Amino acid sequence: EAVRKADARRDEASGVAAPAATAADAPFKTKLKPLWGLEHNPKADVVMSLGFGYRTNEYARFVSTLRYAGYEGDIVLAAGPRFQRGVEEYLQSERVLAYRFTYHCKKKPPKNARPGRKLLVTPGGCVLDDWYAEGDSRGPRPLAVARYEMYRTWLSFYSSKSWAIAFDFRDTFFQRDP
Repeated sequence: EAVRKADARRDEASGVAAPAATAADAPFKTKLKPLWGLEHNPKADVVMSLGFGYRTNEYARFVSTLRYAGYEGDIVLAAGPRFQRGVEEYLQSERVLAYRFTYHCKKKPPKNARPGRKLLVTPGGCVLDDWYAEGDSRGPRPLAVARYEMYRTWLSFYSSKSWAIAFDFRDTFFQRDP
């Protein structure tokens, strides 16, 4: 609560207006909220990533190194449908805005799928079950692609004066405040 009040005082003094939703934001509107009652700070900078299914030490490599480097802005993660033991408590203690979302994937690739590199391919693609306020009409695609839709959603919560960056979760750690 004290942190939230200090943020509010800083925001009032900065004179930076909170973002207003635009027509361009409508297709990306989510019905989900960050866990634990945390809220986006529209005037903060933001680091975003898709990272789920990992153990606490793997989250710490990303989150703790970022905080240790002096980063004080929002950290927003698409954290998947469930957490391994201890992860939820860790993310909450680090003030991470985590989104629990669900999805379903097709088992087989479509017949017209091109052969080749499979790094970004979930065999038949995935659909986000509960992300979009109006449902997911985009059809199956790899989660590695759908994450950019999540990032677009989150950007609508921040001021045009905020710095925003998306990182790959699994192989990123921080030595300096980005």
